[in-house]
Amino acid sequence: MKIVSPLDRGPEHTYETILKSTLHLFTMWLIGDINPLAPKWLCQGIAGYEVKQMPDEFIKNSTSEQIHNLVIPTFQELNSEGWDFETIRTRVA
Repeated sequence: MKIVSPLDRGPEHTYETILKSTLHLFTMWLIGDINPLAPKWLCQGIAGYEVKQMPDEFIKNSTSEQIHNLVIPTFQELNSEGWDFETIRTRVA
């Protein structure tokens, strides 16, 4: 396992991405500390929102068609242990 830091970020990261990732994880930890039963989708969503990992325009463009077509993942699907959020939205309602 390798770890990166803002001062030794390696080829895959920038100073900004490391700081955003750190704040994302810290936010998830805080939510879990406040409510250990908080679902994964809520923790991920709040953490991503707080660090502005996805601009509003990206969210709108990547979800509007699925919402219009009522192809919306269930809370159970969003709370899965996997990290395949991009493929969940392509399921057939």
